Amino acid sequence: MNKNKIMLGILLFVALAFGSIALCPPDCSDDDFSGLDSFDYTGGDYTTITDWSVVDWTQIPSFRIPEVPAEFLDYLKLDISQREQMTSTQITYHFNEIDDLTIDVNEQEAVKAIKEKYGIDVNLGNGASLKQGVFAATYGFMENVPIEKVSKTTEITIDVKGQVILLNEPNPPSTGEYTVDYLEMEGLLKIPEIVIPGGYKISVEGELSFKDGQAYVKRHDTTTINDLEITNGGDREINVYFDGVERPGTTSISMDLDKKKLFLGKGEYNVMFKPGNVFLDVQRNDFLSLQKNFNSVITIQNRGKDLIPLMTVTGNMKTFGEGFFLYNGIHRFTINIYSQHPELFRISGESHFEDYYGGDSPLEIAKFGLEFVQGAKGSVPFALSLVDNPEEDTFQEIHRVIFDNSQNFIVAPEDKLPEVFECKTCTVDFRESKVLFDYSTARILKKSKIQHIEIDSDNPVVLYRISQMLDKLPPAIKDSILELQIVSKSRIHELCGEKTGGCAKSSSRRITIPEDASDKLLYHEAAHTFTFQLDHDEQLGDEEKRKLYQLYKKRELAIKRGVPTPSLPEMSQFEIALAKSYTPSRASPGEFRKKWEEIAGDVYGKDLGEKVIADRNAVSWSDGGGDPRYGCVRPYGCNNIYEDIATFVEPIVNKDFAFYQALITPGSKRYDSRYRQKLDLLHEYGFMVDEDYQKIVGDIK
Repeated sequence: MNKNKIMLGILLFVALAFGSIALCPPDCSDDDFSGLDSFDYTGGDYTTITDWSVVDWTQIPSFRIPEVPAEFLDYLKLDISQREQMTSTQITYHFNEIDDLTIDVNEQEAVKAIKEKYGIDVNLGNGASLKQGVFAATYGFMENVPIEKVSKTTEITIDVKGQVILLNEPNPPSTGEYTVDYLEMEGLLKIPEIVIPGGYKISVEGELSFKDGQAYVKRHDTTTINDLEITNGGDREINVYFDGVERPGTTSISMDLDKKKLFLGKGEYNVMFKPGNVFLDVQRNDFLSLQKNFNSVITIQNRGKDLIPLMTVTGNMKTFGEGFFLYNGIHRFTINIYSQHPELFRISGESHFEDYYGGDSPLEIAKFGLEFVQGAKGSVPFALSLVDNPEEDTFQEIHRVIFDNSQNFIVAPEDKLPEVFECKTCTVDFRESKVLFDYSTARILKKSKIQHIEIDSDNPVVLYRISQMLDKLPPAIKDSILELQIVSKSRIHELCGEKTGGCAKSSSRRITIPEDASDKLLYHEAAHTFTFQLDHDEQLGDEEKRKLYQLYKKRELAIKRGVPTPSLPEMSQFEIALAKSYTPSRASPGEFRKKWEEIAGDVYGKDLGEKVIADRNAVSWSDGGGDPRYGCVRPYGCNNIYEDIATFVEPIVNKDFAFYQALITPGSKRYDSRYRQKLDLLHEYGFMVDEDYQKIVGDIK
């Protein structure tokens, strides 16, 4: 009985065990193991996995990663070889987790993923990420752009510097930091209309960068905005605004395209005005460009159909420093404003033509190479106003220069008559302006003692420029000129002698100068006529004294003899004093020349080199030097007394006071007491104005 009970228990246990196996439903798979402990990761069917949270990611072979559903892929648990096998769809699901789309996953699949999700072609450069919808470089400048705001027609590239470049983006996003490169597209040189943050519509060619909606030009980039080409050559970015608001203390450019106003703030950059810009009237084959220095601030205003545009250059003369380059037509001008002498500024320019009448009052010609603009045929007409801004809200115009459309310019007079100088019809070609010619002639005759003007050409630019040069002369020197002869370069040698720059005649007090005469040459020749005048006046004075002396002696002899003198004129006490002051043995030269010769000593004609000027004057010392010696400021002055006097005043033209100071300061290497004595004498007789004299001598004893 006991044995039967034991056997029954055994059979019952076996039945229960097999019965539990039979309870598995008919569709139950033998491969579905809890925990996937026995799953074949290499050959198994991944579609049978229902719980991806228990998958052992380390056992999945790299080549089987593409079979993992994108939504179940655990990116952070994959190794580098597994990530390399991710598909574009899988990458799309995990953009926020991928640090670098070029090395963490397959780069081609990453590019495909962006195209599939956003419809945009991209170049990932050397590293890129796309997290929270922001496409960014992972190196260099690490620029970025919200990719959902980028137009579908745009391509995005990351360059070697880590800059995000959008190609031909018509609507730049208002956030992010990136650059838009507007290239030639469908035969157009630029996109006709771009809408930038702020709603401004502009046309652009080249690269324009943005930072949270603010447009700017990067260092060393070139951008053309509405036919205004901007090249940033400085070390700062240039913000570009389109509201026309001036921002003087910033490195910025602001334009109002409707009001045709342009503001160029501080910074070192170039601006070229192309045909079609609204600020300056540039025609085909015209050339106009500015190369700014840092401290200058420039405003340009198009003044409509009647007047030429006005360009105003503002700066504190104490900090303005060296000026900027202005390229207009075939000429390059260097504009300098000097803090110590704000009344003196200089425009240096070059021409490839001999008949250029640029000028140097206060303009001076210098030579520069301009091969790159030789194709330009016309200059652009506009008025250039140079303004000193010594203190806040204090402005004073120093000079105004007006350019025409035919390579000419003039410095405007103080009265600045717009109808004569700044109207569009006035500035076609100054050389053909009868109004300017008549104005210049009247100006010379009215403001000087000149009684006769002779000019080879009828070019009013020449005449007007020389009228301004005359204004700069000391009054006594200017008034000594009685006749003015202006001739071509070819005739100057015929009239004045070989290798001469000009000449002056003592009998008529006429000066003869070339059409391109400099301020220095005019001052030199006018110093001659003033010396002639002093000689003549003193000789006339001596002759008057001689006549009074003879009358006085006749009266004295008649009185001594007791002979009545009713037939002799009466003499005033003053006339008697003049008669007594006359010394019969007194001979010419006059008082000024006599004093000068006493100071100079016996130096004229000695230790000089070959006489190459009109075969009578040398330009160097016998050893070939050209430095100041023997009381003469240069060798040419030691030819004779007249050249000594005329050359002595030349450095005043350029306000080169330091030149004199080295000669008159006791203890200096070039000190000679004669230099100070001559300066004092020139000042006494009016060869230089008080202001220049005081700046030269200062506290020097």
